[in-house]
Amino acid sequence: MQDNKNAVQHVEKVDGSKAVHEETIDLPSSLAGLSEDELKKLGVKTITKLDLVIMPALVILYVL
Repeated sequence: MQDNKNAVQHVEKVDGSKAVHEETIDLPSSLAGLSEDELKKLGVKTITKLDLVIMPALVILYVL
């Protein structure tokens, strides 16, 4: 397991078939111990939760 203070996730942005650039994200200590699969699942859950909160408000604003 990685040291929580030095936990870093490397993210590669992809445009089509070639990488644009690579950036480094420092993970908070609460996420540092998670595997990549767990981080992906957490990301999907977070996006779904945000969609359920934000989309109704946007639809109401659109109708108004």
